[in-house]
Amino acid sequence: RRRPVGIVIINPVSAAALFLCLAGMWSVSISRRHRVRRNIIQKIEELTEEEDTCVFKLSDVTDFKWDQVVYFEYPDSPEDISRIAGINYKGSTDVMEGYIFIYRGRVVREDVVGGAPGYADKAYLGFKGSGLTVLSEEDAFLEGWKEREGLYLIKPTRRPYEYGNPAGQGG
Repeated sequence: RRRPVGIVIINPVSAAALFLCLAGMWSVSISRRHRVRRNIIQKIEELTEEEDTCVFKLSDVTDFKWDQVVYFEYPDSPEDISRIAGINYKGSTDVMEGYIFIYRGRVVREDVVGGAPGYADKAYLGFKGSGLTVLSEEDAFLEGWKEREGLYLIKPTRRPYEYGNPAGQGG
């Protein structure tokens, strides 16, 4: 007796196990996708226990290699990102904002969320700047602060004195 092609019969226990496995993979994917954002928020919490604002290097909260980061927000397009970063970006930017990390001309990590605050976490990380922004790893210093409960803000800033003064940069 032949079964119709395309129909898979699975017992309830196997179905439940498959569902849990897929849900776990999705959860890990979401968790990894927003790890940078959460790490930034944790760094702001840590460094502003006694101060209102803090300055830190973005590479201090990442655990992967990158040489430039692009911040974008709606209505920036993949073409805008490609042009400003010098890459061929094919990701989605529709009603989103986020960070695209690039290493040697290739996207290595994206931390992208929907435009509504609180989408990725119970805390929202806002970027105060001029919209589409590219920073090199060497120059990716951020000033951060907690605006109010659940709202954290960052903006690019100059290299702090304690990180040294690279050749050719005024003090």
